[in-house]
Amino acid sequence: GRALGENQVIQHRLVDLYVELQETHALCLAAAADPSPRLVAALGVRMAEVARHAWEEAIQLHGAIGMTEEYVLGEAIRRLALAADLYGSGPQHAERLAALSLGDEA
Repeated sequence: GRALGENQVIQHRLVDLYVELQETHALCLAAAADPSPRLVAALGVRMAEVARHAWEEAIQLHGAIGMTEEYVLGEAIRRLALAADLYGSGPQHAERLAALSLGDEA
């Protein structure tokens, strides 16, 4: 008889995601102010990690309906997967960041 969002475990998981999103937003603002290659690569790594975590949690919280084409979440997840292909995955950004940190040109 209660709303699902009243469940404390779900609230904690959502707060964790919110904090990750806010941290990523702060890094995004820092990269916009100083778009150095290392900071942009670090942002790519963090965004890929947070996007993957967010979509995994969304599927976990919504169940199989989250993967269907009829449900809005399914479209968002497909767009995140496409963005990873278009703009680089976490490991690709991590390799670039490592190369830049070691002084190699990437």
